[in-house]
Amino acid sequence: MSLEYLKTISDSRGSIIFMKNGSQLVNFVEIKKGFSRGGHFHEFHSTHNLISGKVEYCEFNMKTNEERNEIYEAPFVIKVPPFVAHLLTAL
Repeated sequence: MSLEYLKTISDSRGSIIFMKNGSQLVNFVEIKKGFSRGGHFHEFHSTHNLISGKVEYCEFNMKTNEERNEIYEAPFVIKVPPFVAHLLTAL
């Protein structure tokens, strides 16, 4: 796999490094303790690989109106189905 660097953005919540491998996007996300990222949904599956720390994961299924909240600690893989809004908060 050869990753192409696209850009980095940083704010008070942390940083995101945007990269791609062909047509596949790969983002490396740092979330500072007490801050959140996400709060959106996609029309495709997405995978989040938690490589360090602990997060509160909240999801809301836009089609069934079901809500779920879990605490995950690294290492852990979070698989998000299409049309499921997701929010990760660093603990």
